[in-house]
Amino acid sequence: MLLRDLAGRPFMRPDLATFEDLAADLTCIWDELRPDDATLASIGRALCERLADRDDGVPVVDPRIARVIERLRDDPDLRVTARAAAGIACLSESRFSHLFVDQIGLPFRTYMLWRRLSSAVDRMASGASLTNAAHEAGFADSAHFSRTFLRMFGIPASVLLMI
Repeated sequence: MLLRDLAGRPFMRPDLATFEDLAADLTCIWDELRPDDATLASIGRALCERLADRDDGVPVVDPRIARVIERLRDDPDLRVTARAAAGIACLSESRFSHLFVDQIGLPFRTYMLWRRLSSAVDRMASGASLTNAAHEAGFADSAHFSRTFLRMFGIPASVLLMI
């Protein structure tokens, strides 16, 4: 399942078996009191090179879905409907819904809900009140945001105000 698109490539958990030869180097991080900076830099470079060079055959996101995701990133309107998104993808709403779940791993409506939650949390972190953040992120009111936040995370949204 696609977790996140990074620089055009899906981000998936790497196969740890491909890093077995680096295990001894990684172990030194915890075994030594404090490895020197050169050792840490060398290990970091080796890990980055290994990750950059790996080709695990992960499929590329369908360009129609990628176009929708890109448009959503460019347009801060968090009230885009599945019908409007299907239009961007040049697909019927039904076909778009199936393809979106297949490519992204969640229904479009759930994806948009996560975007709205994320937007509201970002706004609160920037100093907005819970009510203003909820409205600006597309929730009907702060109670709607609070119920959704509690359902998704198991804690009240007001906890964010204490952080």
